[in-house]
Amino acid sequence: MLCKMGRHPDRTGHIHMIISATGHLPVTTHLFVAGSQYLDSDAVFGMKESLVAQFERHLPGVGPYGERMDTPFYTVNYDFRLTPAAAAASAPREEACA
Repeated sequence: MLCKMGRHPDRTGHIHMIISATGHLPVTTHLFVAGSQYLDSDAVFGMKESLVAQFERHLPGVGPYGERMDTPFYTVNYDFRLTPAAAAASAPREEACA
């Protein structure tokens, strides 16, 4: 089907995560690697510009928490915002589409 639509089955570079904090609603999301191939043609249409981040490559050595890293590794900085659970509970619910 993808071939008939002139599309490919490839995904752009990304990492999945679940973020949670006490008193807030958890969120499951992903970050996309800036400059990654297929950013403009992700097979599942999941790429959003607001989720593209610059990952920094580091040589083996001391890791972000002081641990010894024997292989190259990457770090990324991104600010996530969670919805307070109390605010979500009091918000009006949208009706499902008919």
